[in-house]
Amino acid sequence: MDCMMPLLNGYETTMIIRKHLSEKQIPQPSVVAISGNTDATHQEQAFKAGMNCCLFKPVDYQDIL
Repeated sequence: MDCMMPLLNGYETTMIIRKHLSEKQIPQPSVVAISGNTDATHQEQAFKAGMNCCLFKPVDYQDIL
């Protein structure tokens, strides 16, 4: 999930997805935050939004495995 998307950022999008799936009792998918900002506050914000982990750009393919 790209954290800095225009109009609806990745944090807001994740919270909407989590709420909707929870209300429908649908299993939650894993959500990975991807951000170009390596500031620790962005990682905290990602976890508060319900993301499972946070990767920073440029993303190394090995980090995803």
